[in-house]
Amino acid sequence: MSRKFEIIERQIEPLGETLYTFTVSCGLPVEMIRKRGFTKKFVSYSVDFGSDDISFIRQGDIAKTVLPFGTAHFLEHKMFEQKNTDAMSLFSAMGVNSNAGTGHTNTTFYFTCTDNFEKSLKLLMKFITNPYINDENVKKERGIIAQEIKMYDDSPECVCSFNMTHAMYKNNYARYDIAGKAEDIERIDADILLRAYESFYTPENSVLTVVADLEPEYVAHLLESMNLKFKGKGVPERIFPKEPNAPDEEVVFGKMSAAKTLFSIGYKDDEKRLFAKQGLIRRPALSFAIASAFGESSDFYSRLYGSGLINKAFGPYNLSYRTHAYSAVEGESDDPKKVLEEIQKEIGRRIANGFEEDEIRRNKNDSLGSSVAVFNNPQAIGRFLGRLKLDGIDIFDFFDGYAKISREDVAENFRIAFSVKPVLSVIEPL
Repeated sequence: MSRKFEIIERQIEPLGETLYTFTVSCGLPVEMIRKRGFTKKFVSYSVDFGSDDISFIRQGDIAKTVLPFGTAHFLEHKMFEQKNTDAMSLFSAMGVNSNAGTGHTNTTFYFTCTDNFEKSLKLLMKFITNPYINDENVKKERGIIAQEIKMYDDSPECVCSFNMTHAMYKNNYARYDIAGKAEDIERIDADILLRAYESFYTPENSVLTVVADLEPEYVAHLLESMNLKFKGKGVPERIFPKEPNAPDEEVVFGKMSAAKTLFSIGYKDDEKRLFAKQGLIRRPALSFAIASAFGESSDFYSRLYGSGLINKAFGPYNLSYRTHAYSAVEGESDDPKKVLEEIQKEIGRRIANGFEEDEIRRNKNDSLGSSVAVFNNPQAIGRFLGRLKLDGIDIFDFFDGYAKISREDVAENFRIAFSVKPVLSVIEPL
């Protein structure tokens, strides 16, 4: 007898979309949006395991496990491995696009197809639940990842940004590269990868997202028919080092083969502040503030661009994870110290005078418009839903938070985020 699923259906009013959620017998949660009339179908499997998850205690263990840096990224590579072939080749043979990515706090595997949906979903769940990892294929992968690390190490833009975060943090694992260093991956073997897999690749620590013009009941019963069995259960207790409020270093210089002098200016934030209950207001409020103060439509940008101090490479942004958060401004300039000086002046002016309602409304509308545009792209929707779910954010609360943001919220979050010592990273041409 086939199982009768409890499929919860909710309307996402601002977007005119319906979200369907259900849980497979093995405990894997599924979030689905049916895009009627769309021929493309997108599926992602996201696990709450990233490069910052180095130290943890597994359920049932007493002693903690400490992984080499780069383990999550290395494991992402090996998850595609199949005996005598690899999953990406099998996807490709079906005319299906597939890929994966590792971040600080999560890893995602995904595919996009028009045909062969059922075969593709079965292949995805096969390599997720039955990884083929041994010492021989791990040794082979080290060389591939070493080349990837070298590629980033040879990029002046990547090095400039990485130097900024490395200087910003003293103990936090964010100061280490997602892929690790060559010496880190030399320590990674099959036993380490399998231990990480069994600890984090569990149904309770994952989410499957589906965006397709398919009946939710069909997807639910298809997944149930696979009789999915994961190797591990539960969610590990993660252990993170204590981090001081002040940056570890304030200025860091380097020289590389670059066309112009690059700069990254960072402001360390408190991730607990941004991931507390009020984070659904604080994070977008800070984004609106940064766009208003330093974005392309700001007076600040026009003035510095007009003077030749910055060029089109200039851009502000803010990142927030459950492990760390910061705001940054990056670009190219012949005088990065002068750029920092002008930024500090603008920060002082904004803290004193606040923000105008019109500029907040404009940036809020731009951001909401971008969110609506996301929902016309199956891949973007799926990645967005998976990220929110792993961050413990309900998509309905996400849009509700937008509506509640006030001028005072924008000003207050800007003040807190930028009332700290900046970190200046510079890469000069050789």
